Amino acid sequence: MKQGAIFDMDGLLFDTERMYRDSWKQSAQQFGLVHNPDFPRTVCGSSGAHMREIISQYYPQVDAKAFADDCILRVERELETHVPEKTGVRDILQYFKQHGVRVAVASSSKRATVLHNLKQADILSYFDAVVSGDQVTHGKPAPDIFLLAA
Repeated sequence: MKQGAIFDMDGLLFDTERMYRDSWKQSAQQFGLVHNPDFPRTVCGSSGAHMREIISQYYPQVDAKAFADDCILRVERELETHVPEKTGVRDILQYFKQHGVRVAVASSSKRATVLHNLKQADILSYFDAVVSGDQVTHGKPAPDIFLLAA
C-alpha cells in the first residue's frame, strides 16, 4: 500500500485564512453591511454554491455572488505579489519527498489560483497532484475534492 498526504492550501500551506478574514470584513464595509465576526469562520473552506448559501444566510440583502467575487478578487490581488507561507511547510514537504510519500493539494480555490500560489512560493515541485474546486461537481464540505486528490 502506497502512502500519501493531502494538503489543503488556505490555512494549512499558506496563511491565507487571515487574508480572507480581513477581506470579508472589507467586503461587508464595501457593500454597506455590518460585519458579522462569525461569518469568516463559517464561510472558510467553502466555495461555489455552498459559499453563496452561507453568504445569503448571514447577509440576505446582498448579491452573494458579487459579495464573494469582491472578497476573492481582493485576496487574489494581494497574492499576486506575496503568498504567506505557514511555518514548517517546507520541512514537512521535504520529509515526505525524502520518504517517498506522494503528496497532493486539494483546494476549493480555482486551479489557476492554486498553481499560482504554489509557484509563487516555489513549492509546486513537491506535489504529485493538484486538485482544485473547479475540477469537482460538489465542493467542500463534500468529499469529492479529496477523493479526486487521492
